[in-house]
Amino acid sequence: MLTKPIDALDITLDSASPLPLNEQLYRAVREQIGKRLFAGDKLPASRDLAKLLGVGRVTVTTAYGRLQAEGFLEAKPGVGTVVAGRMNINRAEDWTSDSGAGEVGPAGSGSRAPSLGERAAEAVKASTFHVQALEPLAVINPDFDSLPGRKWTQIVARISKSPWQHNGYALPGGFPPFRKTIADYVRQTRGILCEPEEVVITTGIQQGIALCAEVLFNEGERIAVEDPGFEPHRHALRFLGLETVPTPLDESGLSTKALKAADGLRAALVTPSHQYPMGTLMPPDRRRALLAWARQTGAWIIEDDYDSELRYGGAPYPALAAIDRADGVPGRVVYLGSFTKMIYPGFNIGYLVAPSVEVALAFEGAKLLLDRHTSEVHQAILTEFIGGGHYDAHIRRLKRLYEKRRAAAVRAIGRFCSGFGRLIPSNQGTHLTFLFHDPKLSDVEVSERLRKEERIETRALSLCYQKAPAQNGLLLGFAGFTESEIETAVRKMAIAVEAMRRGR
Repeated sequence: MLTKPIDALDITLDSASPLPLNEQLYRAVREQIGKRLFAGDKLPASRDLAKLLGVGRVTVTTAYGRLQAEGFLEAKPGVGTVVAGRMNINRAEDWTSDSGAGEVGPAGSGSRAPSLGERAAEAVKASTFHVQALEPLAVINPDFDSLPGRKWTQIVARISKSPWQHNGYALPGGFPPFRKTIADYVRQTRGILCEPEEVVITTGIQQGIALCAEVLFNEGERIAVEDPGFEPHRHALRFLGLETVPTPLDESGLSTKALKAADGLRAALVTPSHQYPMGTLMPPDRRRALLAWARQTGAWIIEDDYDSELRYGGAPYPALAAIDRADGVPGRVVYLGSFTKMIYPGFNIGYLVAPSVEVALAFEGAKLLLDRHTSEVHQAILTEFIGGGHYDAHIRRLKRLYEKRRAAAVRAIGRFCSGFGRLIPSNQGTHLTFLFHDPKLSDVEVSERLRKEERIETRALSLCYQKAPAQNGLLLGFAGFTESEIETAVRKMAIAVEAMRRGR
């Protein structure tokens, strides 16, 4: 087993780049896997590579560690760091054999398209998204104690007494009373005038995106995604055989200018009510421009409305789907909603609103083939919880609680962290986006240090980017933690960042 010489790997690092050096190294090595690096190839030791590249050793160990965590590399005792052999990482000749296995690529290409299994493995390798521990300042955690325990328990107990009513095979489109409940709910809260038959119940927003991919598009078609954006969504689209097109943002959200400049787009996946991760709210004129683009091109808009209920100050804007329907023309928007942030993640129920009954029936067919149905027991519980007015009351309590916790986070960040960063203004959701002043301060390294040494969970902002110039910063969750826990965590974060800035 020979070590690959560094000059054979074509790795160069640019100290003037806005990308941290460890991120540059990570991308450079990952790019070589399957091209110049193959299963079993040994990489230079971290100390040697750091010396050759003229960087600190921590830069190399951070990049290597991330590549190991994602399955690209593995550390073998007595050998060193090698390219992993368990993730279908093959030499180019393995993709051009005459065996005839798999699908054939473009005419004359001599290659086959990656199989579904290979695309799944690639998604696992490429993902930087991980489930966070229940530690401050985890982004996804709601307040688990805020659910009205007595009323919720009563409803669950009552429905559980007659399990035969809801534990058989259910309708793929959803429990009919629940579909009507959702139709009423989105009409009252999001301005969407729809029929219950246009609602399809899903196991979360991710399945809604998968249904869109299966029903609305052919394999290989191009879908615009926000850059920066929510990583799991774009991986899901690629897994299902679609080409994702990173599309930049401006101060109003997804750039319609960039959409118009791109060729052959069949859809855009957007978070207009609370862009993830930047927190922007798409203004009305940009929403109209986005709808006009969809109608002119025949493209679809997939609207991910994951937390529009949590706006602090002022009523939420009408959903894109509401504007789409109000114009009286054939709809181009598929609306996706979820209860993950309002109830808890383990209660994984979402829904979509199709632009017509005909499209909804197609989604029902795909749902039938994918997982047959979503738990009718859970649907029945939510039907009673929402229909009895308990959900609305729960949301009001959440907003009061989260607004206080958000204010506590803003105060703590202003007190302890103003010397090295700033918050992006936002009055919605369960997280804040904090930007570092110094573009060379690695958010990946900061996030890892906080997690390992301080038991503080954050997300590195730079990992949300694809092609747009990445900004360094942190996503900081506040919903699931007390004001005291938030202040303590922010203070510890500030101390750790200052230590890293001083090279300690």
